[in-house]
Amino acid sequence: GRNRDYDGLPRAVSGVVRAGGEDYGYSGVIEDMWKQKKGKKVGLFHSCALRLVVLQKKMERNRGGRKTGNRQGQEILCRIWGRETGALKYREFQVQKTERLLAILSAGLAMALLCQIFLTTGGLEPLTELLRPDSGEGDRTYVLDAEVGDEKLRKISVSVPEQELSEEEASALLDQAQVELERWVAAIPNPDSVEDDLDLPERFCGGLVTGSWQSDCYDLMDASGQIRKQWVEEGGELVVLSVRLQCVEQERECSFAVRIVPKGDSLADRLMRETGRQLEAERSLQQASAALPETLEEQPVKWRLHQEPYGLWILCLTIAGAGLISFAYDHDLEKEGEARQEELALAYPSFLARLTLLAQTGMPIRQIFARLSKEKNGVVYEEVRRTFREMESGMTQTEALERFGKRTRLPQYKKCAALLAQNIRRGTGELITALGQEAENAFEEQKAATRRKAEEAQTKLLFPMLLMLSVVMILILVPAWLSFGGL
Repeated sequence: GRNRDYDGLPRAVSGVVRAGGEDYGYSGVIEDMWKQKKGKKVGLFHSCALRLVVLQKKMERNRGGRKTGNRQGQEILCRIWGRETGALKYREFQVQKTERLLAILSAGLAMALLCQIFLTTGGLEPLTELLRPDSGEGDRTYVLDAEVGDEKLRKISVSVPEQELSEEEASALLDQAQVELERWVAAIPNPDSVEDDLDLPERFCGGLVTGSWQSDCYDLMDASGQIRKQWVEEGGELVVLSVRLQCVEQERECSFAVRIVPKGDSLADRLMRETGRQLEAERSLQQASAALPETLEEQPVKWRLHQEPYGLWILCLTIAGAGLISFAYDHDLEKEGEARQEELALAYPSFLARLTLLAQTGMPIRQIFARLSKEKNGVVYEEVRRTFREMESGMTQTEALERFGKRTRLPQYKKCAALLAQNIRRGTGELITALGQEAENAFEEQKAATRRKAEEAQTKLLFPMLLMLSVVMILILVPAWLSFGGL
């Protein structure tokens, strides 16, 4: 009957009787919250959160009362507010946390779905041509997805050349372009053993000069610098690459030789070579767009713009954010419990001093707790009032004192409660002496704890002091170094 209503008792005593149950808060609380919210207008997420918490409670009942969830967080709130109020606070905390997580997950799922639908519907239109950039803008690279027969290829880079340049300053620009070409050739690591494709520059002097490449052995390397491995003999072969530098109507030719040892001949490589050949063949055409190859090796090719899976990324970020928020809620709850424990530890010497002073007057334990329960401030006096109400509700003084020590969960309070319970059971006359000695020890421990905190604060200040020292050393050494260097 620990979860029933005690209608015949006063309200305060009824709350104390409910607090005597170890498991109060797991039955009746959610139903009361549901009844309070049922007649009011609440949000969709709040209503769903209430239903989920109620469902969790029903699952606990089906498991035979076995608890799920953050048991430590519930115990923290129960120590702060008592079993009845603490259970209600913890359930309200669960509902609020579930409501926020549902809102975040719903928003993330909706954004991910909309983004994926938008990208899918906008990126599945087949392409037959690509826009060419205006004169002077340089080549434009497109990232495309292709379907060759039944096979799908992704992230294929296609470079589209710009439109023809207008005539201006041809002779000087050709000289400068030739110098840039010589520097590029000198930068090739090993011209006698080229294993990778060459990135042949097609723009010089900021795009004002164009370069048209040619190969004396097109079966080995095409005009785009792509190596055609299927025609390379063992040991490699020499290929003479020539480039025609053109600026408006003036032209100049340059050539150099390399020995190629190609590697790689996948379907994507063949498609890129074919695309490069077709785009190169259309370079001289005055068209606003460049056509893509429709077939490769007698198989149809379907092109699409490559789209990144932004919807999946948003979904992953949403799940990660929900997990972090859930962790933050639990962390804040644990911090609240730690702060309460620290406050209880700091208030112990003064509480013990008042307890000793009242004990010296000859008052019994019951009257001492009645007197201390009238104090308004301090978490320790909240526990004293709770203990006194337990005594008033019919609980024995020894049991109430033992529960007082268990609720605080601090060794000093447990020792004090044990001294008081021992005095009640045995009736010894050494209570005042024991309490006085305990008070002295408590003050000494508080002094030692204060010293430790001061030492920790000094240690934390060491790193900022080292940073300040480094700044001062830089301010001193840099001018000295500059003066010695003659600057």
